[in-house]
Amino acid sequence: MAHGTVEFFNPTCPITVGADWDFQTSGPKQASSNYVNELGQHGDELRHATHGRRTSWSWTFVSNLDTGTISVPKGGLVSAGWHIDSIQIQWGRDQIKPKMTVNAHMHDDGNPHAEGSCRTYTATVAIDAVAFGVPADLGGVALAQGAVVDFRSATYTLGVTHIDEPARDGSQLAGENHDGVETLSVEFTGDATAEDYELAAGWTNDQKTTTPSNTAATTTSLNLIHHIVNDADIAAAQS
Repeated sequence: MAHGTVEFFNPTCPITVGADWDFQTSGPKQASSNYVNELGQHGDELRHATHGRRTSWSWTFVSNLDTGTISVPKGGLVSAGWHIDSIQIQWGRDQIKPKMTVNAHMHDDGNPHAEGSCRTYTATVAIDAVAFGVPADLGGVALAQGAVVDFRSATYTLGVTHIDEPARDGSQLAGENHDGVETLSVEFTGDATAEDYELAAGWTNDQKTTTPSNTAATTTSLNLIHHIVNDADIAAAQS
């Protein structure tokens, strides 16, 4: 049996994203399985088993664009056997470029996800690159309007609800996606009112929070949500 090794500065990324993203680092690679057991007459375990082994992993990228539109991978896409569960892109007033985190999983027993096997969801936002900080126009979803109040940070997330079905022996049989959801969380410096921003139709503002401080400026945050239809159904409706 081979022993482990001590490694430095060696994150890896097996998936493919747009060329306008540079890979930075990977998160913990976590292997897990489902634990099931049976209890006896007195409530203590009689026997147990594990099934459904899977690995979860995440990767962080930084944009390399100075101009153009920020690309977003498709939610639910399968790349190199990894199912993309969610994508998160963050902007900050002290960041050079936006950063993107991609969360994914892979099945280690049964039928792994194959490329093209799951429904995908495409981002509806198109956010332009900036030289530094937060864009004034977040893809038309939120637009800074005020002369004083301004964007502080923004986080865009694209996720899907993923369903996995086990086979008769508890291993992976098949999986599919439904209900793609986009969210955009925006933070302002200042006590923002509706006159300070413009929101796109189809997005629901389900939360607004104003936070005063005794050591800093008041901040205002909005949470916007938008449900989207899968790519196959959109294509069928347009044909």
